[in-house]
Amino acid sequence: MASVGLTSLMAGTAATDFGGRKATATCSGIVDGCTYLGSAIQSFFIGCLVPGEKAGEAATFMGLTRDWHWWPIFMVPFAILGLGIAIKLWHDLPEATKQYNADAKRRKLGLTVPEIPLP
Repeated sequence: MASVGLTSLMAGTAATDFGGRKATATCSGIVDGCTYLGSAIQSFFIGCLVPGEKAGEAATFMGLTRDWHWWPIFMVPFAILGLGIAIKLWHDLPEATKQYNADAKRRKLGLTVPEIPLP
């Protein structure tokens, strides 16, 4: 439960940062939709790979013996993929934040900052 709450918090924050005022809801919906789709796919395949509770269930799935050792093996590639994406996005900032940082640096140096009216 704690990881779901963290995911929802981070998804909302990222959607606000990258979506801006007009596309925050769309970005949040896309992120949440991908999260639910990934969870559904993961649940189906892990359910097929781990042993069943009934004696009559098949002992294999797609040629693989149904055993609990598949559970972490199945998740590791997705964890590596997520880590790669997180590393790529670690220092990526939305354009508005980049502009704000540049203006703050100019103010700190005593330079003038052009005023841009908000839409």
